Amino acid sequence: METEILLNREVEVVSGGSLTLVAFTLNFIVGSGILGLPYAFIESGLILSILLLALSAFISFVTINWVIEISSRAQAYSKVYNQAGIQSEEVFLLENTVSSMHEKEEDKFENFYITRTKFTMNQLCGLFLGKTGQIFFEIALIFFVICTLWVYVAVFGSSLVSVLPFGFTKTHECDVSSDVFEQNCQNAYYCCVAIYAFLMTILCIVDISKLIALQMALTCFTVLCVLLMVSTTLVAMFNTPYQPPSSSSSQIDILSDAYIQSPTLFDFKNLDQIFTIAIFAFVCQHGVPELLHLSGVPNRAAVKRAPFVMCATLALIFLLYNSLSITTVLYFGSEGFPSIITLEWTNYDGKCFGCESSAPGWAVFISYLIAIFPTITVSAAFPLSALTLSSTLDVVTCRLLEDSKYSWIIEKEWENRRRIVIRLIVIWPSFILGMFIKDYSTIIVWPGMFAFFISMIIPALLQIKSLQACTKIYGPEISKSPFYLRILSNPITAWCLIVFAICGLLYTIAMTIYGYTQ
Repeated sequence: METEILLNREVEVVSGGSLTLVAFTLNFIVGSGILGLPYAFIESGLILSILLLALSAFISFVTINWVIEISSRAQAYSKVYNQAGIQSEEVFLLENTVSSMHEKEEDKFENFYITRTKFTMNQLCGLFLGKTGQIFFEIALIFFVICTLWVYVAVFGSSLVSVLPFGFTKTHECDVSSDVFEQNCQNAYYCCVAIYAFLMTILCIVDISKLIALQMALTCFTVLCVLLMVSTTLVAMFNTPYQPPSSSSSQIDILSDAYIQSPTLFDFKNLDQIFTIAIFAFVCQHGVPELLHLSGVPNRAAVKRAPFVMCATLALIFLLYNSLSITTVLYFGSEGFPSIITLEWTNYDGKCFGCESSAPGWAVFISYLIAIFPTITVSAAFPLSALTLSSTLDVVTCRLLEDSKYSWIIEKEWENRRRIVIRLIVIWPSFILGMFIKDYSTIIVWPGMFAFFISMIIPALLQIKSLQACTKIYGPEISKSPFYLRILSNPITAWCLIVFAICGLLYTIAMTIYGYTQ
């Protein structure tokens, strides 16, 4: 029965906890978002960018909690309808109240706790938005994740090619964002993409529970590198004025007394520069069901802590984003500011940036460590993003093949092989696309557009519909679930977010079209 595929899918308990949830959430979100934020801060203005980033972080917190609420309601909703013997084709049609299922209040509340039964986001859409909503989400997720993985491929290739010699190119001479990209650099870039494809293929076919130690190590590396970038920038800010390597002597004279630059605070004409990347920089809603089962499900205490742990992680990410962006914008200013901020450290000599003095060994080490930082962040995020899409497509595969002559593919003994094949299908389009278009700033606008659906519109619709569906069964109070947040979880708030997201999406599309016509 389709009901069994959609509603009774138990997962292996992962021996995770709060620290595991922090590590996976941070790696899932940070990805490549942190790399382009300083450039967006320069273009859109310091204060405007901070405000939009804060708004994006707050929206992300609200919608993440909604997804946890919705997952909780899905547990109770499916239990009642499985007990009532509802057939698969009726699961998507909730019209009548099941009054006979009413029990004591505490018993009904008991049904809302998240168990080993895992609902992916497309299953939640099928449960509360119907087949049309489910298919719409699946299409949006396919485009969003493929574009996101494409961004990761471009970031890895463009960062690695600028710091590692490959025999046919010299260190630091290849810049994918420049107008001239010579053939030797092109060959080096292809080698970098091939290396990334090999590494990510291995990571993606390994079960996610086996990567906990690696993900936690990568989280520590991410935080360390951000702290190094902030601290080295602050030291340089109070010692030596920034001198862009490409500046003429007259420009250097002008900048020689400017230890701290005076960036624009508000620039609404370039609002689109920060708007899309700020939304993209906090997207993880589609992965919350996967992340939730890393927090210690079915341990109720661990699940209850999950919203607070994820909120604290969002606060940490917001702090990392702002500390890096503010310090780099104040020191580097707008002179030759790269689209990927870590490229500035290729000219670091231990005291300043862009000086022609020789660098000591420790400064060279820091320079290379920060230069490869983008390759580490996107390597941590890549398998997590791929997992969310492959889990979704696995559900789609089971749904499509259930009554066909190929139904043997969805049997238990084929589960591992089926999932490996699906993961390979998910990841390889991004490597192919990354070969042809490699400029990070050009690609990132596309996942940013789909982020409005994934991070705002779909969670808001699910919040509204799941409340309505469970209210018919459990009443208005119990249906709120243990994770309800008074005003923030109210359907009115969800409708306001939908309006905001639609306006933001239309603005982004209009500015993208305008940019291509110029």
